[in-house]
Amino acid sequence: MYACLSFYFRTPKFLNQKNENIKNIIDRSLSYADEKGYIRLELDDEIIKFHTREAEEVKQDFVKHNKSIFLYEHLQSWIDFVKYKSNSVIGVTKIDDDVNIITSDNPVNIHSSLNTKTAFNYSDFIRMPLDKKHFLEILPSKYIDTELRINRLTHKNSHALTTNDGSFENAENWVLGYPETIEQHLKNREMFVNGNPKAEEYVRVDKIKMEKMFEFLDVIKENGLSKNTSAKLKELLSLSEFNDDTNLLSYKERFIKMGIW
Repeated sequence: MYACLSFYFRTPKFLNQKNENIKNIIDRSLSYADEKGYIRLELDDEIIKFHTREAEEVKQDFVKHNKSIFLYEHLQSWIDFVKYKSNSVIGVTKIDDDVNIITSDNPVNIHSSLNTKTAFNYSDFIRMPLDKKHFLEILPSKYIDTELRINRLTHKNSHALTTNDGSFENAENWVLGYPETIEQHLKNREMFVNGNPKAEEYVRVDKIKMEKMFEFLDVIKENGLSKNTSAKLKELLSLSEFNDDTNLLSYKERFIKMGIW
């Protein structure tokens, strides 16, 4: 947990974005200088006054200032977030299909069923590629695993393609993977960029499976492994998106052995 989340919080992506925003604000402010060339500007709740010829120096001062704040705030956020996610369900997912996984210079992707980008959100789940066929996944905070075990899951191409697309979008400078894997992803990505119906179907299936799996986890959380849970599982397996899902089929085998199927 500490190792995975450290990759998220130590990335300079957030710092670089903030620095670029401030530099752009300063550049745009130059056209508002008074007759003597001075500019009065509010940045980060601070009023600053400088001459147009000092603009580059002001930018560098903010870069140094932001770095010191970044190091402190992100270290504290990292510690707080690990505590926040410490009892979450952790899984290692295997892609049992022909699509391989890529990663990037920002390897940790945080997704939310509420479509938010806030790290401290109960609905978020975290993915980090481990190799070309496996990635680590930390489920939303409301799903607690007091046994602290690593769950083993298996998914098909739709999961890999949407995960790869997230890794690609999350990259700042580098996309990483085996040469044939990168080539494969760029070909697959053309489907997403060009609005290919097949790509839209992958996204639709992955979204439905995520939503339905959360429903299933909610039933388990409320009822444990019971007849109610078995009924929910039968409902999911009746859907075309789940009829060959190895994760749910393993639950079915378990329920049969328990006599509740």
